[in-house]
Amino acid sequence: MRLWHGKLEVSTHQRENSKQVENLVKRWYRERAQQIYLERYQHCIRLVAQYGIQHERGFELRTMHKRWGSCTKEGKIILNPLLVSAPKDCIDYVGVAEKKEKVTVSRLSDQRKIFRCKS
Repeated sequence: MRLWHGKLEVSTHQRENSKQVENLVKRWYRERAQQIYLERYQHCIRLVAQYGIQHERGFELRTMHKRWGSCTKEGKIILNPLLVSAPKDCIDYVGVAEKKEKVTVSRLSDQRKIFRCKS
């Protein structure tokens, strides 16, 4: 499997086995998401530190059908692997927005200025 000219190219011996192709694509998204989200998580941690916000609980990947992300009561950020197809600014925004209930409203408005999604 590879990303080639903006398209995901899947090679398999059993073309008619759509479940196998689906599983390969899901695994590719999950592996890619883990790599990119770790990079973006570390970036966001550095940026929000200037507002006195600390986050050391990390993140995990979870496939969600109606959400890009969420945050557990313990503060762990949950991100949908399919979010990896969005621009990096949007990934950053979702990660910070999911943590927002732990932050005061005034600090949140400052964060939104930093993590604006570009269309």
